Amino acid sequence: MVEIINKNKVYSWGLGKPGALGLGITINVITPKAINLIDNITSISTGLHTSVMLSESGIVYVTGCNKSGRIGLGKDVV
Repeated sequence: MVEIINKNKVYSWGLGKPGALGLGITINVITPKAINLIDNITSISTGLHTSVMLSESGIVYVTGCNKSGRIGLGKDVV
């Protein structure tokens, strides 16, 4: 689960495998933890093992499973 509290506070919690929470860890997180971003986030979309965040400046942040290039980083980037 990823939620915008306000434009500069994004929190994440839930199943951490495989890095879908954007917290830099792969363990499960029960209580909401802040994601450290340098940009204001305007929208979020989440999937089974991924999270996608769009910033005010148009930057797209993607976290999660990159198996076979699923999150657009190339198939060999984990």
